[in-house]
Amino acid sequence: MALQGGTIFMKRRDENAVTHIIEFTLALTVFLLMLQAFTTTMDYRLGIDLDKHSNRISESKVALNQLVSSTGNVNNETEWNEFEYGIGDTQIRHDFEVGILNENGNIDVKKCLALAKLPRLFLSEKLGVTENLEITITSLVDGEEIIRWGSDSNEAYASATSYKFVILEEEENTFPGRIEVTVFKGPIGKDEIVITEIMYAPENDYDNYEWIEIYNPTNYALELNEFKISDRNESDYLKRDADDIITIPAGAVGIIVVNETFFRENILVSVDDNAYIFEVEDSAIGNGLDIEDEITVKYGTNERKVSYNYETDGAFRNGNSLNISCIECDEFVEGEITPGTYES
Repeated sequence: MALQGGTIFMKRRDENAVTHIIEFTLALTVFLLMLQAFTTTMDYRLGIDLDKHSNRISESKVALNQLVSSTGNVNNETEWNEFEYGIGDTQIRHDFEVGILNENGNIDVKKCLALAKLPRLFLSEKLGVTENLEITITSLVDGEEIIRWGSDSNEAYASATSYKFVILEEEENTFPGRIEVTVFKGPIGKDEIVITEIMYAPENDYDNYEWIEIYNPTNYALELNEFKISDRNESDYLKRDADDIITIPAGAVGIIVVNETFFRENILVSVDDNAYIFEVEDSAIGNGLDIEDEITVKYGTNERKVSYNYETDGAFRNGNSLNISCIECDEFVEGEITPGTYES
């Protein structure tokens, strides 16, 4: 109260305002309690270990920062994208520092695409990720996905994603982009190899003219050191030097031949100089592909078989090959030879 001119006046209280404040406070408290209960229930239902989820958040942030804060290098060579993972004089797996910047400080599209050469566990460990990892790099100009590397997080039980808006540079062009790094718990799918083309009956009936095209449908490179290919009579592994690790990049195709030099000199179409060509440790694929045969490729615990018959499937000594008609169906049809150019 206040004293004025000897008369006592009482200050008016806005009782409605006080009531509204109390009601708002109570409503907010109830909402927060409900939100906490819902979150706790969801964590319990999904089986989320809150400590592990905190690690996922931290790992996704650290991995993202590593990617976008360095040019990366292999043996002090910053253009690491030009090297292969496990073969050659300089190999990406030796002294690799992860980074996808170029010398201008922008994100180098060539290095983004070169992530496809890296196996899943290798890059995950390099980035300090202890669970599953997915990296997505997208152009914001047209929404085109530059690359999606790693395990598929669509079926994740729990995940944490960190992202950053960046400037992408390809040759002399720059444009805005976005990088997302997701660390998650969940299934990762099968590490599978698919047969996409078979030259089993070349016009020249000779084992050196036979070849088989394979495709890596995963989002990361697969190591082929233990890869085995068989016909009905014999099995072969792929030839390699003692210290090499044979890999096929994400979304890439490889060609299995008897002799690479012979293949390049005698193939009737041009094959890129950088094509992934693998020789078998033998003088023939299997014991030589018969006009009616079954080819099996085995990768780890996964096995895939393809049967063919020259009478029903065609491509018998006419210069054509058998081409897969769809990635899921394993059906082959006669067509022109296209070694090294499969498109899913």
